[in-house]
Amino acid sequence: MKENRNGGSNMKRVSIYAISFLSLCVLLSTSYYMSYRFASRKANNNPTEQETKLGSISSSDVRDVAAGRNMTVTKDTVYTEQVYDIASDECKEEVKIVPNEFVGLNREQVVAKMNQMMQNKTLDEYNKGLVSYQLISFSSGNIVAKKTYNSKGILYKYYMQIMDNEIVVYYSDKTTVCEYTGIPVDNLSDNDREELLYGVWVKDEAELYSTLESYTS
Repeated sequence: MKENRNGGSNMKRVSIYAISFLSLCVLLSTSYYMSYRFASRKANNNPTEQETKLGSISSSDVRDVAAGRNMTVTKDTVYTEQVYDIASDECKEEVKIVPNEFVGLNREQVVAKMNQMMQNKTLDEYNKGLVSYQLISFSSGNIVAKKTYNSKGILYKYYMQIMDNEIVVYYSDKTTVCEYTGIPVDNLSDNDREELLYGVWVKDEAELYSTLESYTS
């Protein structure tokens, strides 16, 4: 009788342990599931910082592009030009009258016009050593542009070559005529004639006159 009572007591104790263990498992599972649901709802309602930042940047970019297309340059637009010289590492800033080429253009069109002007530089800009022409900021009221030069980039100011049986002096762009000298090729030595057939670079005005004088002496 005593063994039966002990056996029954042990079985009862095991049953209690088993029920307690299962209850604990259910409690932990329920707690984990509730925590997961709460975290999921919070994540859905609150986007991450990176998502928020990307969204704001995208919207801002769209607004900037739209504004740039809608705004155009007028004759009253304030045009500020920054001039930077690579050789001297100096930068100057000056407010000028807005270029006529920019009036009526939007941001994209102004940039395109600047690129076109770089491809077809004036003789003056070429001789100054213009390297780049950039748009720094743009609005219908204000434009800031930057011109970068290399004042030591132009080593020769003139270029001489034979054209129609005479010596012709060009500027360093080899296109703009500086002077038709009237010096006939027949008066030149064979060496001078051969050099001029290939073209002769001249540093400055003093060297130009000295060289021309040597051809006529």
